[in-house]
Amino acid sequence: MIPNNTIVYLSSLLPDRYPEFTTNLTKILTEEGISVRFLSGTKDLWCRDFMPVQLSKDRYIQFVYKPDYLVGFEDRRTNPYVVDLRIEPVFHSKLVIDGGNVVKQGSTVILTNKIFKENPSFRNYKPKLIQQLTNELEVTKVVIIPRDSNDISGHADGMVRFVSENTVIMNEYLESDSYSPTFVDKSVQALESQGIRIAGTLPYRAFNRKNRDGDYTAIGCYINYLEVHNLIVFPTFGISEDLTAFEKIQQFFPSKRIVQIDCKKIAEEGGVLNCISWNF
Repeated sequence: MIPNNTIVYLSSLLPDRYPEFTTNLTKILTEEGISVRFLSGTKDLWCRDFMPVQLSKDRYIQFVYKPDYLVGFEDRRTNPYVVDLRIEPVFHSKLVIDGGNVVKQGSTVILTNKIFKENPSFRNYKPKLIQQLTNELEVTKVVIIPRDSNDISGHADGMVRFVSENTVIMNEYLESDSYSPTFVDKSVQALESQGIRIAGTLPYRAFNRKNRDGDYTAIGCYINYLEVHNLIVFPTFGISEDLTAFEKIQQFFPSKRIVQIDCKKIAEEGGVLNCISWNF
């Protein structure tokens, strides 16, 4: 059951750039009793990255939003402090971390090793950074996985998602898409060494095609779905893996309602559903 006060936030830029997609997504959410609100003051679509991370029912942490992939494109970097969002209290961290790199469930959080590059003062003090994250995110377990070198953002939410606090699903990284067995083994080992079981994988197509900005698209990244309580809004891309991915997500979440939506145009910009949304 979805609580009555559930809200999904989207950038106010989304309906201007993708009106049909926005209408379809809004319809899916409102039919489930979920409110949709649009954030003013945003300069890009990726709400997950610049918005706070929720710690508990009414407590949040705001990391410094200073992504390396927007160096030279500062006009696209949203200042989270001017975004019209009236929530409190918000703790302000000095760590540089994108919200899309924080995959959290209960007392466990998963991030990619990009955090060490983003916070160079900790480069020789990695345990200290892990401890600070443990404290600030109020968790007992911080799991660091290797970043996907084909993903310019280096975010964990395009790689792995929780089924339960100790169980995850991840992308099916294929050698035919130039992913080495070593990369996969290190990812699995990082998770399993922390007592996290891998329930299975979702198809993942790393298309060797770039968008107008020179970045790889997110077409084929099914794991970047939107999860809101017992609803999962799941992407389709008009490719052959769509059916297999849908069948698999139903197996992983048999008690949840799963609704598909065409995300091909959004994915052209490099992100999918979890990227464009922020909810609590």
